[in-house]
Amino acid sequence: MCMRPSKSKLFIRTGVTILLLTAISLPVVNGEGNKRITIWTINQPVLDLTGDWIEFEIKMFHAANPEIVVEHNFWENQSYKSKLKVAMFGGEGPDILFNWGGESQLIFSREGLLYDLTQDLGRDKWGLSPGMFATHSYRGRIYGIPLFPSAEVVWYNKEIFGKYGWRIPQTWDEFLTLCEKIRNKGYIPIAMGGQEPWTILYPYMYFVDRLAGNDRYLAAKARQASFTDQDFVNSFRLLQALSQKKYLPAEVLSLNYVEATQLMVQNKALMMFMGDWEYQQLTLQMRQNFEKWDFFPFPVLTNGKSSVRSIVGAVAGFSIKKSANSKIALKFLKFLCKRESLIDSYRMTGKLVTLATPYMGKNDRPQIKKIAKLLANASSLTQWWDQDLPEQVTQSLLNSLQELLSGNYSPQEAAAMIEAAYDQRTQ
Repeated sequence: MCMRPSKSKLFIRTGVTILLLTAISLPVVNGEGNKRITIWTINQPVLDLTGDWIEFEIKMFHAANPEIVVEHNFWENQSYKSKLKVAMFGGEGPDILFNWGGESQLIFSREGLLYDLTQDLGRDKWGLSPGMFATHSYRGRIYGIPLFPSAEVVWYNKEIFGKYGWRIPQTWDEFLTLCEKIRNKGYIPIAMGGQEPWTILYPYMYFVDRLAGNDRYLAAKARQASFTDQDFVNSFRLLQALSQKKYLPAEVLSLNYVEATQLMVQNKALMMFMGDWEYQQLTLQMRQNFEKWDFFPFPVLTNGKSSVRSIVGAVAGFSIKKSANSKIALKFLKFLCKRESLIDSYRMTGKLVTLATPYMGKNDRPQIKKIAKLLANASSLTQWWDQDLPEQVTQSLLNSLQELLSGNYSPQEAAAMIEAAYDQRTQ
């Protein structure tokens, strides 16, 4: 599920989406008897199919519960996170809030600001996959509903790979050899929009995972290891080499995510480190070029400690603010999470959901089925660091990635920047 910031103007609503959104008229709010709740997301209707789905479900819910009005507010990713934090800690905030689990939720659950969903979920977890709740829990209690699983992979231009007979790389050495072949043919090996540093973070997280295993990151996060340890430094070195070998766009730090995707669409770049939602971006919301694109897992590193079954990603979803409106918000959230609603989401967006039982059809795109299989067979799933680390540390990490690619920092200096952010938090 694309719960990442997508500023793309490429979102095109499908005919089925338009029909669904116009099927039910907007509710007319009259009288003082209406109960009003708010939901905050990063999903803007019309530009984001998930935003369209949320609006559709709100209308369906209101038709069945005319006494309850649900107000949907949305912002761009970074603005959303800042506004949400100020509102929640200021005693305001929405009744239902989108988050990515991990630290993006823990900052609120640790302070007792979220409604405890454990008892309401019951044993069946509302029909959702039980294994997806780990990053939405705190001290054995559940404070969020995981709905949209995402995995980071390597997308590639299947048509051009076929033209030259290039094979999918299994190891990092094979990947680098492939990059050289691609560059020699006049293409950019890897599309990247480094103006938005989270796109640089994607390969870096996998370098650490493939070198040292996911436990190494967890140890550093728990302050049982340092981000200046050699595995982290070597991972910065591997990232730096991609730039030095000219496998990234020459203007990488002036490109944003959307522009990097366009390099792929225009056949200027042939690979991209990105989440599973990139398939919808590359196919203009699943309307064309379905077979032009495919993906492979991030390659393994020689003498590394993890396999291709170790995944970096997230399971985004929703939490409820603890307030007098919690039970009303719970009613809408349960409606949003019912099987029929989540199947609507999958059909309208093409993005995966966390239903515990099969929901895909035999004619669904093989690329989407492969993503689902990758997640189902994962030996571990490491949360995206920028949604899992403390905010001050995250900002230092993202800055260090940009400074590394600009040539201003060495791998050692980039790693030291992350550790320094932790030191500043304790001062």
